[in-house]
Amino acid sequence: MAEVLLRGFGYEPLEPYPGMVEPWNCTCRCGRQVAVRWSNLLQGSSATRGCNWCKTSGFNFAVPAHLYLLKHEGLGCLKIGVTAEHSTRLASFRSLGWDVVTIERFERGETAATVERDVLTWWRTDLLLPPHVGPTEMPKGGWTETVASDAVDVGELIDRIRLYALHAFDADERSADGI
Repeated sequence: MAEVLLRGFGYEPLEPYPGMVEPWNCTCRCGRQVAVRWSNLLQGSSATRGCNWCKTSGFNFAVPAHLYLLKHEGLGCLKIGVTAEHSTRLASFRSLGWDVVTIERFERGETAATVERDVLTWWRTDLLLPPHVGPTEMPKGGWTETVASDAVDVGELIDRIRLYALHAFDADERSADGI
């Protein structure tokens, strides 16, 4: 039954149904191999509009994007994030007291998201830093991508972002060349 419904969302299963919250490997209508969560599909998440490369709303991996680093003095935190190139997301954060520390442009949202993931892995896994704020302080979302501003050196963080970007770009180039 789940396989039939999955096909209705535009995906072809590559394996048996794994359960509500486990990633389900499938092929999207655009031809890319992706993993979706059944629970997300049932909640009407972005997965119902296509995968990260072909969806028509939300963050799209296939188009130019920005990775940004923000600082909020009042909350004492930094926030890393990604947004579409012509999005109003940064203006929204600025209106809430966030200052832009740096913005990096990427030709593909996928690369920006990879660099964001690398920074979050460094924060959470290597430095063992938890999110600095919660949903109460950031009701519009994004709190999971925060860290205490005094927990990391901003200069080192910017250097890491640029280093991760070089590595991600190199990986993209090798992938595009079939390597």
